[in-house]
Amino acid sequence: MTTSVPVQPIIPLTRALAIEVLGGLLGAVVVGAIAGVGIGLLFQATGWALQLGMGMLLVMVYAAVYAAVGAAAGVALAGRALRQGGSFWLALAGSIIGALLIVVLARVGWLGNFWISVWFALAGALALAVAGYNLRRVQT
Repeated sequence: MTTSVPVQPIIPLTRALAIEVLGGLLGAVVVGAIAGVGIGLLFQATGWALQLGMGMLLVMVYAAVYAAVGAAAGVALAGRALRQGGSFWLALAGSIIGALLIVVLARVGWLGNFWISVWFALAGALALAVAGYNLRRVQT
């Protein structure tokens, strides 16, 4: 006869969520700043942004998408390090949806200036990345 012993998590859930948010923040800032803003500014400098007719919106979209990818990767890496059961793909989907939703709201003028939009996009991407990563764990 076998007995099943419930697996004890390494740390409490609230602390794990806080560490996942910090990992996502680090990933979003590093990847978003390097890839997103770098590619957007490269498009501005080469003139491709003017040819596409997008201007600063192009920088915002690239920064948001790459920051969302970085946020999902940071959340997933932190969750895996803490042995939390979660899904990178759900974190990625949530973070991209959150970031692009904020970019759309910024485009229609509901959020004010560029930097307010960046912070809202980062917060939206992080919130939905953590929620998406932990979604599968909640369902099981």
